[in-house]
Amino acid sequence: SVPTGYAGILYLTSVAISTSPARNSYVEGCWHFYSEAAQEFPGLVLGTGLEDFFDSAYWFCSATTKQQQPCPFAHPGAGLLHFDRSNSTAPGTSSSLPAAYERLSAYRFHDEEL
Repeated sequence: SVPTGYAGILYLTSVAISTSPARNSYVEGCWHFYSEAAQEFPGLVLGTGLEDFFDSAYWFCSATTKQQQPCPFAHPGAGLLHFDRSNSTAPGTSSSLPAAYERLSAYRFHDEEL
């Protein structure tokens, strides 16, 4: 809750994930926004999955690409700037699942939603 006389705004959401072994279990799930700590479930439902919230789909399009590699993108409102899934310790190598680790970084601005 914001104290009387003050205003609050959610302008940017970013996420950085590192998981080992690589799994997509963090991708599915509803994002909820609560304007006050005591607000009852479900609050405001913002999306039905991680990739949906960051204006993408199909596991950041990896469900449609060879070796299940996501498609990085950068738009004014949202983007997936980094994704790395690898069975190797060599930087920049990638592989399909199962893999040793998975890392990603995404952002979403909320200025157009105000």
